[in-house]
Amino acid sequence: MKFSVGYQLQNGDSLIKTINENKDKISEVYFSFGDFPNGRGKLNDQAEISFLAQQKQIEDLKKLGDMPLNLLLNGNCYGKYALARAFYNKVGDTVDYLINNFNLKTVTTTSPLIARFIKENFTLQTPRYVTFRLLVFPMKDMVRNAVLGLFYTRVKKPTKMK
Repeated sequence: MKFSVGYQLQNGDSLIKTINENKDKISEVYFSFGDFPNGRGKLNDQAEISFLAQQKQIEDLKKLGDMPLNLLLNGNCYGKYALARAFYNKVGDTVDYLINNFNLKTVTTTSPLIARFIKENFTLQTPRYVTFRLLVFPMKDMVRNAVLGLFYTRVKKPTKMK
C-alpha cells in the first residue's frame, strides 16, 4: 500500500526528509501552491503569502525531486474570483509553471469550472501526463453548460518559465 502525503509549509526540513526517506511508500505529495486559498489556516499572519514563504515552498518542492505532485485547487474557497478571467489566467500560469519546473502529475479540484479549464488548456507533449480528479456536485444542465461555456478558455498563451 502507498500513501498520499499532504505538504504544508513548515519551519525546517523534517517533513521533506521524511518523505524522501520513505519514497517507496508514497504515491504522491499533495499541496496547495502560493496564495491560492485552500481551506487551511494562513501560512503566515499576512493576508497574502510572503515572498520568503513562497521561496521556501519552491525550495521544498525542488527537494522532493521526482516525487509525483498533486496540486489542490479547492473550488469552494475562491468566492467572487471563481468566475474571473484573471483567476483562470493565474490558475493556468501556476499549472504551467509546476508542470515545467516540478513533477506535477495531478490536479485535484472540487470545481467543474477549474477541471474543464485545465483539461482544455493543458495537453502535454512530453512523457509527463497530468490526470484530473473531479468531485462533481449536481448542477442543472442548462446552468452548468452556460457557466462552463463562459470561462474555460485561457485568455493568454502559457509562458515557459525556467
